[in-house]
Amino acid sequence: LMVEAVGTMRKASGEKQLMIPEAFFNWLLEEKEVDLLEILHCIRGPSDPALRDGPKWFTNLCDRAQDLKRRKLETKFALEIQRYVRGNLSRRKIRKIHPDFGAWSELMLKIKSMKKNSLPGYFGKTWAELKLECNYVAQSNEYEIYEDEALAANADFDDSVQDIELEKNDHIVTYTEDMIGESSTEAKVLPILLTSEAVKWLRMQKDQKYRELFHKRIDQLAKGGQSYCLSKKLKGSNHGAFETKLDKGQRIIWTQRGTERMIWFICKHDKISRCCELIDLSYDRVLRDGAHEEFEFTADGLQDVREPEMLANPIANVPLKIHSVDVDDLERLLVDVNWTPPLKLTPNEESIVSREGTVLLLGRSGTGKTLCVCNRMARDRLCRKSSSENFRQLFVSRTSRLCEYVEALQKRAGEDLTTVAMRRIDDFIDEMSKLVEPEKTWQDRYFVCYEKFCSDDVLPKIVGVEKELDALQVWTQIRSFIKGSYEAITLNRPLTKEEYLGLSKDRCRLDAEQRCRAYTIFQRYQGLLDNNGWWDEVGKARYVYVALQKKFNDLMEERIMPLYTHIYVDEIQDITQAEIALLFLVSGNNYRTMFFAGDTAQTVSQGIDFRFEEIRSIVYTISNGKYRLERPEKLTRNFRSHNGILSVSNLVLNRLHAAFPAAASKLPPDKGLVLGPRPGLIMMEYSEISTIIHENSRIRILVRDELKDSIKAQLGHAGNACLGIRDAKGLEFRDVIILDFFLGIDKLHNKAWKDILLGDSAKKAKISTSFLDLPVSMELELKLLYTAITRSCDRLFFIETQKSQAFDAWRRCLKKDELAIEIKSDMIGDRGVMTADDWLIEGIEIASQVSDSEGSEAKKLLLQAIDHFQKAQNKIYEQRCHANLRALEVLDDAAPSISATANEREFNRKGSKVVSAYLDAGLVNDATRYLRNNCSNPGLEKFLRREILNLGEADPARN
Repeated sequence: LMVEAVGTMRKASGEKQLMIPEAFFNWLLEEKEVDLLEILHCIRGPSDPALRDGPKWFTNLCDRAQDLKRRKLETKFALEIQRYVRGNLSRRKIRKIHPDFGAWSELMLKIKSMKKNSLPGYFGKTWAELKLECNYVAQSNEYEIYEDEALAANADFDDSVQDIELEKNDHIVTYTEDMIGESSTEAKVLPILLTSEAVKWLRMQKDQKYRELFHKRIDQLAKGGQSYCLSKKLKGSNHGAFETKLDKGQRIIWTQRGTERMIWFICKHDKISRCCELIDLSYDRVLRDGAHEEFEFTADGLQDVREPEMLANPIANVPLKIHSVDVDDLERLLVDVNWTPPLKLTPNEESIVSREGTVLLLGRSGTGKTLCVCNRMARDRLCRKSSSENFRQLFVSRTSRLCEYVEALQKRAGEDLTTVAMRRIDDFIDEMSKLVEPEKTWQDRYFVCYEKFCSDDVLPKIVGVEKELDALQVWTQIRSFIKGSYEAITLNRPLTKEEYLGLSKDRCRLDAEQRCRAYTIFQRYQGLLDNNGWWDEVGKARYVYVALQKKFNDLMEERIMPLYTHIYVDEIQDITQAEIALLFLVSGNNYRTMFFAGDTAQTVSQGIDFRFEEIRSIVYTISNGKYRLERPEKLTRNFRSHNGILSVSNLVLNRLHAAFPAAASKLPPDKGLVLGPRPGLIMMEYSEISTIIHENSRIRILVRDELKDSIKAQLGHAGNACLGIRDAKGLEFRDVIILDFFLGIDKLHNKAWKDILLGDSAKKAKISTSFLDLPVSMELELKLLYTAITRSCDRLFFIETQKSQAFDAWRRCLKKDELAIEIKSDMIGDRGVMTADDWLIEGIEIASQVSDSEGSEAKKLLLQAIDHFQKAQNKIYEQRCHANLRALEVLDDAAPSISATANEREFNRKGSKVVSAYLDAGLVNDATRYLRNNCSNPGLEKFLRREILNLGEADPARN
């Protein structure tokens, strides 16, 4: 623009020379993007002699402009020259290091060959990275941060208990607006979380001085203390860990989770690094696969962060148990040694627990149903504490073990259970029977259970020509519909044939013809009961219901009724409609204070066809149509088992839904937090099983309930670890053996199991005509199997003492999809049963220690790892260890020449072999480290390292 302006000015003035102030030219000279010579030529012309004969300042300006032009040209040519020089120098260097290329030729050929071929999946990864990819850990009982089982409670700690004088600013708290309550002088207390390990440390502290000191520190953290002694950030942690001084030798390790501070460990100062590793491992195992739901929190004084909903236990294949300490309960940490803070609930669980009115809860095994029941009971007690109402709670379950478990959970949390009754449903009905008619007796010898129903005393006498109906089918129709339905209980009589035939198809799955046959058999069965003076559970429940209903008004006037104001049932799917009706009656038909939790996939009691819709129908009837109960709330996140176990349980559910579509409510497949070891399959004798139980006291054996007594006798002392599957419902165990489940299957049903597990219809996982001929009892069998599988938290074994077609089909089904591992006899040693996954992860852990070892120690570790990988039947990792071993041997062979540098070519040749051996093992870090330390030519070393590092990135198979 300036050039055009000056040219226009010359033409306009009509003069060849145009006087321009000196300041203007000086300004132009300072502008880097202005070509001053062009402007000067525009003013006077390129050949104008006045260009040289002008004023001195103008002449100097022209010289400066020409110099500037020359420098620009020189810069341009300098760049070209530099390119040439660099190329020339590179060629000279190549000629200079050419002898080295000859010595390193073996490595160059190795790299060239590896570029053409696909690399193994482990190439370029350390053993630690491979361990994280497995996403499960080897068996471990301790965190290895304490010197002994007494944790920090030993006498050597007692004498050192001494409070630390904190800095002056220790009690200065940084407040934000949301931390200030109604009073501006009162700070909001931050929630405190404790891991199970922190709770364990606290419970083992018998020294009151330690408990007082710990309580003081927790109170300071809860109030937002930010001093150096309270909140020292640890540099070795990747996830923001802090330490708080407990005394001179011990530290409290904690992290910030949103607005909450979570106490992880209490340890000695020299164990802090180990604690940081465990915290990082807990996060990394969750974040690696994204197997979590993220929630956004706003931390006081911090930016918004995203935290996983759950964390993995760093030493086990289960979620980390996190306890929540309420502000008002901080004092209990000091005064109550046995108090265990309640487990922290997820947002979904909190909404379910706090929901008003009667709640129906549906969730698969391990999703937290029992925890919700316990928290709902505690919440109701807290809400009714100040009320003058005659508050009484009743917890009901089918098994006594579950009642004991729920009671223990609440006692451990320090709950007052004086207003709570824990009852098995059978015991509860006995109590009600004595209440309404104390003189009435129910003799066991006249009791008809399912086993007696199937015996020669009953079934052959009532079947007649209707033999095509399965015994379990008939028993279910009698117990769930004809005698045990809510209509039959309230009418005080069995349903008539017309009423029974009028039940909807959704409720009763038999067609009209089958129902007619079932009703005929029922009539003969009821006649047999009446003639012999026999009784069954449904008849007893109906009798008690009618007797209690007759006295209902009198009991209400005497304020005995309602007997219980709040009723809670876990495993509701194992309770008949008759028993549910009785529960409503003892509550005064209060349909707003119930909490029912269950899973239709775990209906393992014979003769019960449960649907949550039946409870909704009962509530609608009791309320005279005024109250409609909401559909069940659902829990879908599994907190108990890892994916190694859940993959098998999901397979069983898929077969159940395919064969019996209406057998269970459909929910999304269970998914665990981490992968975990796959179950093991093995044939074994009882004596060998007894040895395993002796070596591992954590293992529990689950068997069919009808086989429990005989198997316990075979196992001897180990029989104490034996439980029936139905008895174990609602419970969880770390390691589980499912023993002789398939041996107990009727031999006539072996073909049906083979069809459902291995047939074409099983592959499609859809309803097929091939499933129509399956025995009805298979529905119950599949539910029993699912229930047994989901009792396990970590390790699961299917053990059979004899061969059977059903177990062979099960074994082939699991192995086909690589869901389980067959265990050989050599995998059983002093440590009990080890699956291939157990051997694999331990082998990886051993191999990961090689990088920190040298010489013979490193070789010894590799040989141990090779043995583990052989037992794990993992050829790939075994080959890697052999390659690593060869690398160490080549390194030892090259060591003498490395020290004697006289023959440089021999030195480089052996160095090339060392690096090639490392590459065979996929140990890229070791290969590049060796080059950096031993290659004498910097240019060559840099080139080779770059080529090696690019190997994995260029491999399309890996990408």
